Amino acid sequence: MKITEISVEQYRNLPQHKYHFDPLTIILADNTHGKTNLLESIFYLSTGKSFRIERDTVVIQNGADFSNIQGEIQAMNGEKQKLRVFITNEGLRRKTYQINGVNRSLGTFAGQLKVVLFTPESFDLLHGSPEVRRRYLDTVLMQVDKNYMKLLNYYRKAMYQKNRLLERIRERLSKKDELDYWNNELLEKGRYIQEKRYQLLNFLQDKVSYFPLFHEQKKKMVLQYQVSTITEARLWEYMEREILSGISLIGPHRDDVEILLEQKPILSFASRGEQRLAILSISLGVVDFIEELSKERPVLLLDDIFSELDHYHQKSILEAFSWQQTIITTTEWKSLTKAAVINL
Repeated sequence: MKITEISVEQYRNLPQHKYHFDPLTIILADNTHGKTNLLESIFYLSTGKSFRIERDTVVIQNGADFSNIQGEIQAMNGEKQKLRVFITNEGLRRKTYQINGVNRSLGTFAGQLKVVLFTPESFDLLHGSPEVRRRYLDTVLMQVDKNYMKLLNYYRKAMYQKNRLLERIRERLSKKDELDYWNNELLEKGRYIQEKRYQLLNFLQDKVSYFPLFHEQKKKMVLQYQVSTITEARLWEYMEREILSGISLIGPHRDDVEILLEQKPILSFASRGEQRLAILSISLGVVDFIEELSKERPVLLLDDIFSELDHYHQKSILEAFSWQQTIITTTEWKSLTKAAVINL
C-alpha cells in the first residue's frame, strides 16, 4: 500500500498545495514550518482523526470556515482510491468522510489507508497512562478488524450504561439484577477485545525479540499484557465493590501493557535513546502485524526519527525503510539513500 499524493486546503499553517510521495519521502523544514502538520493530514486520511488534538476544528486556518484534505492511495494490486476528510466549524455535522466521492461512515472510511506512526509524542506509550497504551492497541486493531471497532464502541456504550446503573443501585433507585443485561454485553464484547489484544501483543513479542535495533547491545525487550480478565465469576466477585464505587472495575478498559528491557521496567532503567529504539521496534512490529492480517503493508510515518540515535542505529533504521513506503520529517537530511524531498 502507498499514498501517491495529498492536497490540503486551509489546513493549519500549510499553503494550499498538492504533495506527491515516493517510496521514501523526506519532509524537510525547520521547526514550526509544518512538517508534523503534513504527517497529521496523512493520518487523517487513515483514521479520520488527528493524533495530536481532540477538537478537529483546531486544524482550520484562522479566518476560514473549513479544512479540506484529499489524497490518492494505491493498493498492492494497483487499485487506486481517492479519500477525503472535510472539516467545518459550521452546522451540526462538523466532519465528512468520502471514498471516491461518496460519503461514508467513519467505520467504513478508517483503515482504507493503513499507516503506522512514530512521533515524539509516541514516548507517551512509555510515559503516559494505561489509557494511552490501550488506545495504541485499539488504533492498530481498528485498521485490520472492522468488527473490533464496532465491538469496542458497543463495549464503551455498555460500560457507560452500566456505570449509570451502578450509581442508581448505590442510591437504591434500581435493583442488582438489572446488572445482568449489561454484564452479559460487557462479557461478550470484552472477551473479543481482549482476545484480539492478546493476538497483537503475542505477535509483537515475537517480532521485538529479534528486531535488529537492539542487536548491537544484545538487549531483550518483553511486552507484558496486564489483562483485567473479564469473566462471569469475576463480575460477581467485584459486584459489591463496583456498586460502592459506581464504576466498572474489571474488563478491557482496565488493561495495561508493561514494557521491560533486560527484565527491568524500561521507563525506569533505560536511556532516552533506548526508549526511542523500543518504540521504533514496536512500530516495525506493528507494520508486520498489519501486513499479516490485511495482506497490505502499511505506510510508515516517522516524525523527527533520528535525534538521540547513534550512527549504528540510524543505519539499522535506514535499512528498514525499503520494506514499505516511508515518509519522514526532519530538519536536516544527508543523502544516505535515494529519496524524494519535500521542502516546506
